[in-house]
Amino acid sequence: MGYEKNSDIVKNAMEYLEVNYAKDIDLEEVSKCFQISPYYFSKIFKKKTGKNFIEYLTQIRIEHAKILLSKSSL
Repeated sequence: MGYEKNSDIVKNAMEYLEVNYAKDIDLEEVSKCFQISPYYFSKIFKKKTGKNFIEYLTQIRIEHAKILLSKSSL
């Protein structure tokens, strides 16, 4: 796969995670969406973002939790 195609996959995956962060999603599910192996997806994702899949997803979830906590009286 070419560099541009990999960039598109990672960009689209990041958007997917931003929208679906609250769901029970995993590396295999997301890699299937882009029709590539989990190993290859993991490799290009880490290369483009500097974080592995779980680290990135956890970061998104933490950021959303911070927003909810700052806007909530709970």
